[in-house]
Amino acid sequence: MSDSDKEGMKNYFSNYAEEISRIEPSCFYHPLLEKLIKEIPFKRESKVIDIGCGTGWASRKIRGIVTNGEVVGIDFTEGMIKKAQELVLQDNSYDYENLEYKIANAESIPYPDNYFDYAIAFMLLSICTTPGGVLEEIERVLKSGGRLYTADVCAKNYPEGTLQSRLVKAWNLSFSPCKPNHYSADEYRELFGERFINIYQRKVDASIILFTVGTKK
Repeated sequence: MSDSDKEGMKNYFSNYAEEISRIEPSCFYHPLLEKLIKEIPFKRESKVIDIGCGTGWASRKIRGIVTNGEVVGIDFTEGMIKKAQELVLQDNSYDYENLEYKIANAESIPYPDNYFDYAIAFMLLSICTTPGGVLEEIERVLKSGGRLYTADVCAKNYPEGTLQSRLVKAWNLSFSPCKPNHYSADEYRELFGERFINIYQRKVDASIILFTVGTKK
């Protein structure tokens, strides 16, 4: 992806942050990701980073579990982070003191080595130009034994007309400024294998979403 394409994608997501925050809860993948969050063994004192957080719904969910720790959401688009911060201010049901949103690139996370217990990256790797570089940076900021949880598109070779092929088309339209990378489960595992151990994968029902989990050595 060229620099102009990257800038176009950044502007696209910034401009549509309001709309995305409104329609996101009805997207097909949303309940699948909520289910994954409930499966992650967060502790009250955990330090968690949500990479490519968008409008921050997952970070806010995690904040309800990690009450005495630290939750950070980063996204490279100003509009998304601004919307995430607005939604926090509008919600009086929680004290969000230990939740912070920052504009940051996934390949240059503004935190020291060995800082976080958990990292999540939902629907991110398939739109990264350098997923290996992103995984390298996530490994850097995780503590030894820290875990990365990803949920992403695994959409190769679905026959035309199937539910999966229609979902792939919808996903592609959602990211019109760029062409998502349709990695296979083996390709995701290979990416993880360069940086993480104890890799676990699970396809989610009949959807195009794959969960991949890895532990830092």
